[in-house]
Amino acid sequence: MDKELESQVMKALKLALAVFLFGFSACHYPESSTDQIEKVVDFSDGDEVWFQISPDGSMYLFSSNRAGNENIYIKKKTTGEIIQLTDNPTRDSHPVWSPDGSLIAFTSYRDGIGIWTMDPFDRRTLKRITPDSIIAEWPDWSPDGNSIVFSGTGLGSRDIWTVSLTNGALNQITDHPDNEWIPKWSPDGEKIAFYTTWDGKMTDVFVVDLDGNNLKQLTHNSSEDFGVRWGDGNETVYFLSRRHGGKTDIFSAQISNGEIQRKTQNLGVFIINQIIGDSIFFSFEKQDHHIFKNTILDERIEKVTMGRAKYQNPKISPDGLQILAITDTIGKEDMAVTLDMEGNFLKAVDTGEFFGKSANWMSKPHEIIATISEGGWIDTNNLWYVDLKNESKTKITHVGFVDHAVWCEAPYLVMSARTQGRDNLKLWKVHLGTGEVMLLFDDGSDAVVSDYNRRDKTIAFTTYTASGVKSYTMSLENNNRKRFHIPFESYEGVRWSPDGNKICFKGKQKLDDSHDLFVMDLKTNGIKRLTNDGYSESWPSWSRNQKNVFYSVKKSTIGIYKMNIP
Repeated sequence: MDKELESQVMKALKLALAVFLFGFSACHYPESSTDQIEKVVDFSDGDEVWFQISPDGSMYLFSSNRAGNENIYIKKKTTGEIIQLTDNPTRDSHPVWSPDGSLIAFTSYRDGIGIWTMDPFDRRTLKRITPDSIIAEWPDWSPDGNSIVFSGTGLGSRDIWTVSLTNGALNQITDHPDNEWIPKWSPDGEKIAFYTTWDGKMTDVFVVDLDGNNLKQLTHNSSEDFGVRWGDGNETVYFLSRRHGGKTDIFSAQISNGEIQRKTQNLGVFIINQIIGDSIFFSFEKQDHHIFKNTILDERIEKVTMGRAKYQNPKISPDGLQILAITDTIGKEDMAVTLDMEGNFLKAVDTGEFFGKSANWMSKPHEIIATISEGGWIDTNNLWYVDLKNESKTKITHVGFVDHAVWCEAPYLVMSARTQGRDNLKLWKVHLGTGEVMLLFDDGSDAVVSDYNRRDKTIAFTTYTASGVKSYTMSLENNNRKRFHIPFESYEGVRWSPDGNKICFKGKQKLDDSHDLFVMDLKTNGIKRLTNDGYSESWPSWSRNQKNVFYSVKKSTIGIYKMNIP
């Protein structure tokens, strides 16, 4: 019977089924984009599909048959070291992390099929938590970590159960003559999602309250719907289906109104491993399975620039109609150009035979300040005033090594510059008319200015030292300096929203995290993550209406992206 049950599940996951025509005229099926897909882990030693990232983001948990039979492993993200956690001559599979990352649960085929838990770094903690009388598989932790839901059977069909980790108490949620598979706990701990053949045809997706009440069927389809996962909330369930007759794709179902959305196009997804924030982690249906991360949940992101040219460090013009960026699109490295808001090329900034290394808008949409290297990377970089309307430029400084500059109020700007090649970057106040340079800040670190707040007459800047990255504000009236109160290990590139009530920045919550973009409400100190794609974004730039943030990121090429602010 065990082999028969396993065969049924593998059919639901692997076999190509009959093609049926299906559609909802009211549903919207957004097309997936290859720009949204990133390979996260490349396992080539066997079938590694039951995959999860640890809650702290430092490890991958997976099962693998690389040693001949399926066992549980972890892979350390930073070092790539792979550690085998179990060595069972039968089979250990379907591992999941506890919410705090201190334990794992998995299905083991030793001594009958049951659910086991263990500390991943202490095999002595290995123990079975389901009784021998129940064949139990596919565990999932409750959000509070005190219970596990699983699919299990005694003498009858497979039903949904929970087991308490404190006293071992069992609770049967469903009781039906057909089989219910792979249950998943909702983030609020109130519901369970699963798939079953209750309609007597192919499998469909259901949700039910923890007490077995309020059963709701989310899908009604003549093809198989399976492999459920909850989104980052309690209203959306994601699942796999071949309902369009092609390869297996990811779909979402809204619990409130039953709306179905197609999320990928003919990708051949084997399993949805995990959903974290705005990203879906999944495995392709291949002989050697890879784990992929797909940011299709985050439909707020739109790519602005196209083609193979590199565009980076976007700045939005004061009138909100142009993008200033650094690019190699016209055959030179680091050439400053302007684009319209759809990413179309408008004009190259006149830097002659020199390199434009950074650029920023002034108060008018045809005036910019740019750092230009007179002769290449190793030569001096000075600050120039460029009038795009008259196509003229004027050299402002002669200090030698200007890194970045922001326009403040006439006639002043603030720049980060070295006075000699190996010196640290200091902050300087510059008079545009006379070129007079006044030292503002120098603590021995590299200090880089990122923005100016006209309401408070303060600048934002970041210091870089061996001990860390810190961001500050400083008043231009009295040089009073304060650190931003952001509970992150590292953050930089702070930019105020046009009304001065919010900031957007590039940060790491932990030092071993990747850089992502965040927005913070300065009135409530509430922080929202804008990106979660594992890339290192540029400093952000606000749109004039504050509804979007623009940034550059390296995917297939370095391009400019627009994020809609929730």
